[in-house]
Amino acid sequence: MIKLYVYGSTATSRKARNWLIDHKITFKEKNVTASQLSREDFNHILSLTEAGIDDIISKRTLIYKELSPIWDELTLNEIFEYIIENPVLLKKPLIFDETKLQIGFNSDDIRMFLPKEFRIAEKNSFSDSDIY
Repeated sequence: MIKLYVYGSTATSRKARNWLIDHKITFKEKNVTASQLSREDFNHILSLTEAGIDDIISKRTLIYKELSPIWDELTLNEIFEYIIENPVLLKKPLIFDETKLQIGFNSDDIRMFLPKEFRIAEKNSFSDSDIY
């Protein structure tokens, strides 16, 4: 099951939601301002990142700038608690399933959530003249 974590109604969150709907992909949406990020999802998201917590934290936020002097000293549990109290710390949207994660919205990268059969059929529908 694909999960979509959004923060309010940001433009990138709307684009991700609309893309999933347009492609008839079933997903579960959670707004982190109304429904807290679960510890299970937090751990799973981290397991899918390349750079760990740095991949999912928005360093442009005021709260991060306030925490930056001590950020490297925080435990993972403390960071999780800060995220729960200040969901704006998360980059949005977060789109993930069991094996894939997309941070933010990118119309090319989100295609990884299309069923494999659909991607193969779409690839095979291109002619050689489409490629050159």
